[in-house]
Amino acid sequence: MNSISAAVKRWVPELDERIWLPALAVGGFAVLFMKEVSVPFLLLAVAFAAFAWWTKDSPEMSLYLLAAYLPFGRLVSDPAETPNILLTGLLAGAVLALALAGRRMDARFFSWTPLGGAVALFAGLSVFSLFRASFLYGEWYFWSRSSELAGWLMQIGFFFLVFWTVRDARSAKTLISVILGAVFMVGMMATWEYVGSGGDSFESSRVWGIADEPNRLGAFFVSYMFFFPALFLADPRRRSYWFLAIPFLFSLRGLMVTFSRGGYLAFAAGVLAAAWFRHKGLFVLAVATGLFLLMNPAFLPGGIRYRLEMTVAKNAPKEAAASLDLTRLLEASASDRFEIWDTSVRIIQDHPWWGVGFGAFAGFFADYSSGRMEFDNAHNAFLMIAAEQGIPAALLFFLILCLAVDQAVRLYQRTADRQVNGIALGFAAGVVGMTVANLFSHCFGFQEISGYFWMLAGVVAKLWVLEQRRPMTAAEYAGWRERSE
Repeated sequence: MNSISAAVKRWVPELDERIWLPALAVGGFAVLFMKEVSVPFLLLAVAFAAFAWWTKDSPEMSLYLLAAYLPFGRLVSDPAETPNILLTGLLAGAVLALALAGRRMDARFFSWTPLGGAVALFAGLSVFSLFRASFLYGEWYFWSRSSELAGWLMQIGFFFLVFWTVRDARSAKTLISVILGAVFMVGMMATWEYVGSGGDSFESSRVWGIADEPNRLGAFFVSYMFFFPALFLADPRRRSYWFLAIPFLFSLRGLMVTFSRGGYLAFAAGVLAAAWFRHKGLFVLAVATGLFLLMNPAFLPGGIRYRLEMTVAKNAPKEAAASLDLTRLLEASASDRFEIWDTSVRIIQDHPWWGVGFGAFAGFFADYSSGRMEFDNAHNAFLMIAAEQGIPAALLFFLILCLAVDQAVRLYQRTADRQVNGIALGFAAGVVGMTVANLFSHCFGFQEISGYFWMLAGVVAKLWVLEQRRPMTAAEYAGWRERSE
């Protein structure tokens, strides 16, 4: 083991030399997931507790293990989410307890940032929403939705856990590397699943992967795949970064085989965002390429072109096209979304300030659609939050996303560390992609999809604080001026 750590320290000195342990965990979780092995909750809990105790002098190791586990939580979440929540809570609690016990927590424990304040306020509104709904609907409602709220708050808590525990750029880069290793693994799993699917129909050919739903899996990829090209763009002269094309292409292939139209649009938005932040010339090139592909769809990959062509119903009447009646012009799944959004808007109009209550959307949706449609979410994250928690909460959540992008862009413009430069650029592009993807689905409620978002937001926030503590040299100031222009 010491020899492996020594080799890692020699070849990748900027990372924790024990990163191979969480890397092995990512591989192990992926194999178990692919083989559809249901791991007993108690076995994983004991293993996690033993690992935390074994590495008690380095609480960051438990944080890395938590990052390795997050996408594969469905190993123990059948038939309910409660075991998964308990396991992530166990690891998160171990990280926090060990950091406090070993005084490894950042000295400025309660360092305040605008992003952290907005996140804390949003978490408070979520708690208030459940208690308010429980007061209106009864105690039974509180107990039936408390586990869902716990999972929601667990994800949000990852922001503070990472922000408080990560002490320096080295641990931040190691955490990012573990996350990107898991994204790479998910891309390979999706590719393998598609090769072996042998579906007789379009729907059976779509890859569900770790998300158990194609659109959510598409949202996962567009949220985190941009780190690979961003790191390369930040330091193209580093030869090893050329190999980042491999995980990026696997992630891109994984996105393609989800056949998620929202995912495709989100990918385009992420590419434009990355190009805009990196260089305006790249942005012009990206726009020109996009326009060319729109006017010449034959150059698109066959699967993407086929999926986009499905959007318009084959037997749509001419009068539907003339009157832009989308419910008749579009195919079933697309037209259903417009009906879902319309019903969600009516719910919001009747409950604009506080919503119907955390977790109460499904019941109200059935009533508002007169039982004709049954959906447990609005297929739009912002409509979903507005319907359950009110318009102010939805606006606050959008503000969180804007603050996260703003902080990443400022970090990108200031830092002299090329790796941090790439991390900031990849995160900013990923948040844009995630935002667009969530216009067509609601993925923030699923830990395996959005858990990394809160972790990465905590990493970027902490890197920004560390960067501010370090005085900027004259050369760095000149580079900052050049990038900001």
